Amino acid sequence: MPILLLLILGIGCRQTAGNKEQYLQEYRTLITEIDQQCGKSTLLPNAEYWKTTDEKMYQYSGELYRLFYPLLNFKEKAEIGKFPVIYHLCRYKAVVNEQVNFEFKGEVETLVKSLQEMIDSTANIYNGYDAGIRNRLHEFRSRQIPR
Repeated sequence: MPILLLLILGIGCRQTAGNKEQYLQEYRTLITEIDQQCGKSTLLPNAEYWKTTDEKMYQYSGELYRLFYPLLNFKEKAEIGKFPVIYHLCRYKAVVNEQVNFEFKGEVETLVKSLQEMIDSTANIYNGYDAGIRNRLHEFRSRQIPR
């Protein structure tokens, strides 16, 4: 009786229609989306995104995993066994990005401003230098060579 109740609740709480293949496909899609988010250099903790994703991961790696475990073969178990690791690494990256942004944003902005000033001043020096060389070459070329 408890197993039947678990099956009914597990299926009722999720759109997965009790089909192992659909569970695997939806879980793979979720991890692919998380992995794509994780690849972005601007990844930051977005409370709403992570709350939704946390709930999905809880379902896929917990309730639904236990429901479909007897039906999964070794390859499928190995494949989805790495999904929580990918998820948690991505969460970790988001937290680190946020902390780095918070801690070093001012320093990075100052560094970028300083570098921009150095580049601009160096470019001005070379612009003047190039113009001076061009003028001298033009003067030299335009001189009449006495014969």
